[in-house]
Amino acid sequence: MKNFKKATITWLALSLPCFTHAYCEQSLSIQVKQLDTDLTTFDQTANRGWRKLAAEKCYKQAATLIEQYIEQANNENSALQWHLLQMHAMAGNTLQAISLGQEIVAKAPPSQPAFLWKEYVQATVAFLEGDNQQLLRNRNLLARHKHSKPNELNLMALDRLIANIRKPYADAYFAK
Repeated sequence: MKNFKKATITWLALSLPCFTHAYCEQSLSIQVKQLDTDLTTFDQTANRGWRKLAAEKCYKQAATLIEQYIEQANNENSALQWHLLQMHAMAGNTLQAISLGQEIVAKAPPSQPAFLWKEYVQATVAFLEGDNQQLLRNRNLLARHKHSKPNELNLMALDRLIANIRKPYADAYFAK
C-alpha cells in the first residue's frame, strides 16, 4: 500500500505539467478565435483576450496570443508591448522580457512626473536583470511622485518585487 501511494503521488507530480500545458493550449486555441476584437476588449477587459489566459496562469500562451494580436492588428501599442513583457517574464522567458523592456524604453516619450512610465519599465527590467541598484534608483523616483495614481500603483508593484527580490517575477509581482 505504501508503494502504491508513493507511486501515485509521483505519477501525479510528473503528469500535472502535461495536464496544465494541454489545458493552456486548449484555452489558447479558444482565445485565438477572438483575435478580431478591438484593442480595448483584447487588452483591457477582464477574462477576455490575453487576460483570460493570464488568469489561468497560462503565461506562455498569453504571450503567444499577444504576439499574434500585434501581428494581425499591426498594432504595437505600448500597453500591449508592456503586457507582452509581463507575460514573457511570468513564463520565465526573461531574456525576451528584458529585450521588450529595452524596446519600450527606447520608444517611449520622456516621462512626466504624474506618470513615470519609463522609470517603471526600467525598474522592472532591472529586477529581471538582477540589477538591484537600478531597481532601487527607479523605485525611489516613483516614490518621490507617488501622489499620482499611476505612480502609486506602480510603486506598490515595485515594492513587491523588491520585497521578493530572489523570487521569479510572477511570484514576486503577485506576492501579498
